[in-house]
Amino acid sequence: MDVDDEVKTEFHIPVPPPPPPFVSIHEITGDRHGDRYG
Repeated sequence: MDVDDEVKTEFHIPVPPPPPPFVSIHEITGDRHGDRYG
């Protein structure tokens, strides 16, 4: 456990941010302006 903790802290690789929730936005927009945007 100690070794894992040390290695993790030493490398500490930054995780790239997840992609934008375009799916969520599209769903909300379609739900709200479904009639307008079709």
